[in-house]
Amino acid sequence: MLDKIKIDELKVLFDRTREAFDSERNRANEMKFKEHEGKKSPDGAFHVFLGASYCSRALGIDFHEYYFDPFLYIKANLEINMLKFNKFMDDSPLTKTISWHTGVTFESSLFGVDVKFKNDKEAWESHDDYLIKNRDDLLSLALPDFYECAAMKHIHGMYRQLQEITSDIAPDFSVTFPRWRRSPFGNACILRGMEQLCMDFYDDPGFVHELMAFVTQSRIQWEQSCNEFLRENGVYWLLNDEVNIPTLSPSHYSEFILPYEKQLSEFYGSLTYYHSCGDITQMLPYIKSMDPDMIQVSPWTDLDEVIKTFGGTKTALEIWTHVYDDVMNATEEHITQKMKQIVEKCRAADIKGFKFLSGNLQKNWEKTEDDDLKITQWVNACRKATG
Repeated sequence: MLDKIKIDELKVLFDRTREAFDSERNRANEMKFKEHEGKKSPDGAFHVFLGASYCSRALGIDFHEYYFDPFLYIKANLEINMLKFNKFMDDSPLTKTISWHTGVTFESSLFGVDVKFKNDKEAWESHDDYLIKNRDDLLSLALPDFYECAAMKHIHGMYRQLQEITSDIAPDFSVTFPRWRRSPFGNACILRGMEQLCMDFYDDPGFVHELMAFVTQSRIQWEQSCNEFLRENGVYWLLNDEVNIPTLSPSHYSEFILPYEKQLSEFYGSLTYYHSCGDITQMLPYIKSMDPDMIQVSPWTDLDEVIKTFGGTKTALEIWTHVYDDVMNATEEHITQKMKQIVEKCRAADIKGFKFLSGNLQKNWEKTEDDDLKITQWVNACRKATG
């Protein structure tokens, strides 16, 4: 059981979140997302993405304990959401949910990959060794069990604790369960090693297909179990940072990766979100063939080509700002001018929806106050550009 001090602390945070949730400004934030073909599409919204090192310094969050202490997890989630809403005043609508997820290492941990936790950084996989060194290793690797693998035992345990705490203190709030987001190629790289896997394209293409089929089937089987557990179907997120130029050629993407992404599209019924922080300019025609609801546009992907490819389609754009060039080391005049140009291009090309993300904002300057000034400057510039 939580002690009274912790309970009271959470109650205050839940009350503040309720008040903000019911506010006129939150309703205005929700209006930034309009119905398009039965789904919500952003209409020039912008979002601040606060990274672990920033949150660790600004809010005192220990990200080693964060994934193991249910009280700290709830407290940190509420504090981060309220910081964005009250201090930076971006367009992120508040919800009455606690989103439980173990971060970018979630999927790899299901296969038994060792995870390294840091106090002031996001958790990351160990690259000291790779689980698949040859075909025999692949044959001996089991599909992740939704209930019994070590990572899932922890995930289910935390989920139960998060639900119990929330239902006792704030029964009008809900807790969401983690869903599989990382792409087949991303998981294949973690299991085999990116350099070795790219060499396999030439040395043993049959093995690459066997590995890609394995990680794809792993996701399908896991998601089927999760659907049964939650009594609802998941949506298809494809987090695909490992797909980029020059790591891959378009022909490599078409031969070794796209068929498995399309297999998942058939399983889910549609592609909700395609994400790669790399340069995917030359892959755009292939990605378009999957008809995504939204695609991320990184600072390294040619925005003009994205607009040319997806203008007039149902696909919305999530445009990520360059963290250093266009946020932390930029003037407000520079940001405003750049954002206005992007807004004009999107609206002229009949892009069905678009939003801006600040990029993953870590601590950059010596003092948090200096980081805050730059983040606020970015928000102000976005508001001018989209207003």
